Amino acid sequence: MISKKSLSVFILSGLLLISVGLFGQEVNVEGKVFDASNNSPLSFATVSLKGDIYGVTCDERGYFKMTLPLDRTKDTISINYVGFKTFELEVREALQHYEFRLESSVLMLDEVIVRPRSAENYLRKVMRKLSNNYAKYSFNTSAHYEEVIKENSYPIDHSEAVFRSWFQDFQEKGRSDHQLILFRENETNELVFMRSRAEKEKQKYLAKNPDKAEQYDENDILLTNFGGPSSILNLNVMNGSLDCLDTTIFQKFKFSFLPETSYEGNRLIVLAYESKGTLDNRRQQGKLFIDSNSDAIVKV
Repeated sequence: MISKKSLSVFILSGLLLISVGLFGQEVNVEGKVFDASNNSPLSFATVSLKGDIYGVTCDERGYFKMTLPLDRTKDTISINYVGFKTFELEVREALQHYEFRLESSVLMLDEVIVRPRSAENYLRKVMRKLSNNYAKYSFNTSAHYEEVIKENSYPIDHSEAVFRSWFQDFQEKGRSDHQLILFRENETNELVFMRSRAEKEKQKYLAKNPDKAEQYDENDILLTNFGGPSSILNLNVMNGSLDCLDTTIFQKFKFSFLPETSYEGNRLIVLAYESKGTLDNRRQQGKLFIDSNSDAIVKV
């Protein structure tokens, strides 16, 4: 005869075995994504199942980890990064690898490419078509955010977050709401090269408001000038929040064409931009990736 205590032990053991069996039906594909030409990490490359919406984003070091059901091992993993050829590999093969190297997809075209007289003229054409290339209906997104602030190449701040967002549309006056799901931040160190400016702002403020000396926090000036999730969530190619897309101050930038590239088989025109001086106390430079067929800006 089996006692109730023994029966409870048997049932508990059975549940544990079932749980182990269920958790054992998953596999983890993980590794790092590199530029094949120089072995530098491809930060924020996307890793997904081909033909499926399931995927993850690499971190700044190019590292990713994706947990999949065991029955998806015959599926194909697709790794994408703007300017590089799509890398594809079956899940079961990817389990045997840790490093994934992508090759550049700079296009060498035989055809003669007819462009406007300058990169600036081309960008003005893109801006005229802007409203036709972005959603006029509401939609939801999920996004991973990661930011590293460096001073003289030394990291002084690092933060990560995951958001769920709702956009009324992507036009200039479209409303958006964002829900923070996860957030992690390292302590911000003092931004030395901004300290003198903060001191000047402090003296200016206290001269006008001597009775508010105890309430003044100069760190507010330092922090509001640098990043944070809100700075990314508020960016919109339609609302003028990107200086490099503001046609009224194009004269403050230098624009130039770079070699064309592709993303998921689509030809992209690449423009480099650089501010001629400082804007909002910062020098600005970067790249614009524009779809050659629609003239839509796909990445900044």
